[in-house]
Amino acid sequence: TKVIEALGHGKPVVSTETGAVGIETAVCGEALRMVPDHDWAGFALAVAEATRAKPRVPEFFFETYGLENAVRIAFEKLEKC
Repeated sequence: TKVIEALGHGKPVVSTETGAVGIETAVCGEALRMVPDHDWAGFALAVAEATRAKPRVPEFFFETYGLENAVRIAFEKLEKC
């Protein structure tokens, strides 16, 4: 997803709750800020805060979503089919 790709490049991300469905938010740390759907004022505020704070993407994000782990997970799911 775009969220995973941006975080993978070390960029902070602001998303609505719906936009982050399926993402393991616990591994994203403060680099992923989520706001309730349709809260556009809150979204704008979160963008401003993320720009000022410039949070780092935690290393365990890359352990979870890195290529090696993604391939392993894909193979595990294929084996179950």
